[in-house]
Amino acid sequence: MAKKSIYSVVAGVLLFPLIAQGAALDTLRGQIQTLIDQINAIEREMGIASQSSFLAQSLSFSGPSVVVSSSPSFATSTVITSSRNVEVGRFKVNASQSSDDLRIITIQLRKRTNAGNALTRLVLKDGNTVLNTGSNEVTLSNVRDEILTFNLDNALIVPEGQIKEIGLYADVSSTAQVNTFYIFDVSKNVNWSVASVVSGSDVSETFDRSIDGKGVIVQAYGGYKVGFEPVMPVNAEQWVSDGRKGVTLNVLKFTATAEPMALTDLRLQVDTTGSSTAADYEKIYIYDGPTLVAIAPSVDKDGYVNVALSTACALSAPSGCFVVDKDSSKLMTIRVDLPFIELTHPGTAGQLIGLDFAGDPLVGYPSPHRQKATGSLSGVSVHSSTRRDVEGNGAVTFRALPMVTDTQRTFEPLNGDQTILRFKVKAMGGEIKLNRLMFGLLPRALLQ
Repeated sequence: MAKKSIYSVVAGVLLFPLIAQGAALDTLRGQIQTLIDQINAIEREMGIASQSSFLAQSLSFSGPSVVVSSSPSFATSTVITSSRNVEVGRFKVNASQSSDDLRIITIQLRKRTNAGNALTRLVLKDGNTVLNTGSNEVTLSNVRDEILTFNLDNALIVPEGQIKEIGLYADVSSTAQVNTFYIFDVSKNVNWSVASVVSGSDVSETFDRSIDGKGVIVQAYGGYKVGFEPVMPVNAEQWVSDGRKGVTLNVLKFTATAEPMALTDLRLQVDTTGSSTAADYEKIYIYDGPTLVAIAPSVDKDGYVNVALSTACALSAPSGCFVVDKDSSKLMTIRVDLPFIELTHPGTAGQLIGLDFAGDPLVGYPSPHRQKATGSLSGVSVHSSTRRDVEGNGAVTFRALPMVTDTQRTFEPLNGDQTILRFKVKAMGGEIKLNRLMFGLLPRALLQ
């Protein structure tokens, strides 16, 4: 039998009774070290190469362990007064180096604030599972710095080798002061009650305080803004043939802050660069991705399109809603049906058509505040913070258009006449006549 096998058998015989009796980890480690020292002494007397390093490796184990820290996935956020069950902190429980499953029954966190106790009913959640309920919900004291103790009626189980993230949730009082902050972390003076699921013995937790806890800032209501989104080829120059349906004229980027915002009022205006009129827009559609939100009314005499969306969108999600999630963005697509360019139809060849977001001025004509949204948490209606128009490039319409496609023929330099370019021309919308063709030549250096 090989020496390594002999050492493993010897070690197993000596240590198995202790393991079977559930000996503490420190006791096992002490016995292992004693055994290694004895083997080293015998090997020195016999003048043979040491094999004890293999023994130490084969019998080593880390034991149950856990590292706790603030989660880097939780960024500084905002919460709205009177909102319920909002996340105010997040923590990482790392058992990746543990040899046992872990049971956590008590958790302590540090609270810091420039206010007091405007957050109520604090609970910890493992996914959708609330860990402390009823009388175990935590209430803040009216102090700026305190240690909070969470007694878990549903113990947190962290399997060996895994990492869990738990969230801290609270209600926000209607009397919470705007611009006050709350930070929850494990920065100092906290202890957790952790035990091995296998042996039931206590496990000493380690706190990684290199990751700062991020806080929440109280606001009374949210807001939103609108910007240009450079989607190609929509928001670049495009030519289209007449009579087409669902032509995209603009893509607008809506961004919400502090809470989800449900759009209730939208005003578009005809692109002032061109001279299009209401007759150039047979139908106007508002889309949220592939979903039709609304068919807009016709362009009015002043060149505006006023769209009213459901006021119920802030509370639920019926059809006809455009809701932007908190601290995120969403794209709105503006599409139209075009008229034909004929004697009996109103379309005009070469006409630039476009629909832009009409900036929401504080004063002046037309009447302000035609751009509105309602906060899903606060219920407060606010107007857009975007004061200037947000313009797309629209489209130029023609009765017919040529579509040119290069066939990409491979050119081989041989004597005699050669075909160096081959392309296809497709008539879009109607018959066309090519009056002039222009080609560009590359410099010799580029050709080489």
